[in-house]
Amino acid sequence: MISKELITDLIENKVQTSDFWDKRELLESPIEEYMFDELFKYKSHETELHAQQTIKTISGNFRPDIVLKNGNKLIAIECDGKDFHEDDFYDEWRDVLILSSSKIETIFRLRGRDINSKPKDLIYFMANKEPDFFNIDMVLRLKNSLIPPIQKCKPNYKSETSEFFEFEDLNEAGKEYTNGLVINWRNIERNSSDIWIRQLLISYLHPGEKIKELKEHFSKYNSLTSDELEDLYYTKYPRK
Repeated sequence: MISKELITDLIENKVQTSDFWDKRELLESPIEEYMFDELFKYKSHETELHAQQTIKTISGNFRPDIVLKNGNKLIAIECDGKDFHEDDFYDEWRDVLILSSSKIETIFRLRGRDINSKPKDLIYFMANKEPDFFNIDMVLRLKNSLIPPIQKCKPNYKSETSEFFEFEDLNEAGKEYTNGLVINWRNIERNSSDIWIRQLLISYLHPGEKIKELKEHFSKYNSLTSDELEDLYYTKYPRK
């Protein structure tokens, strides 16, 4: 016998269901849709999912694939498919511009191959980094089915910006081989880097130029220290 409480819950979820499809239709690739669906299963009740929101920066507009919003907190997820993936230096510069120009606090950058093969491992990693956005009770149930290095993740643990998790896997012929899962995590406050500051300063020294153009400027500033770059910035933008 179906309980009245369940019927009530299902009726209340009608709005959420409509919202789910409205936002999902904005996604631009199968891996984005797959990740969106997995996030919907394991997000906290208070967390909203948004797709392809435009962020304005000094170097142009960018649209993170998926944004999670819980109250005033936001994090973003980029799903890097092989056909649309720029080089790592471009991606890093893009992420830093987004983080410095919006309320997004964290960006996770995930490979398409890992989204297709190990989505729950990615969910577990992200939930340990940013637990406010996930239903932790449900996420913890995944633990025993995950690859060993992901199982060892601890809540809010500090780490390198880019992580490689090596594990043993089986190929299509059933033979064992060493595989790897890669996750990039960027948060300026919790894991800042001198190169990120240099990228931002160069963006503001050349407003309106795209990242591909800014990359050409980067080597020209190699001879300058970060303090000297900062002086150039304040010459162009004097303190009020």
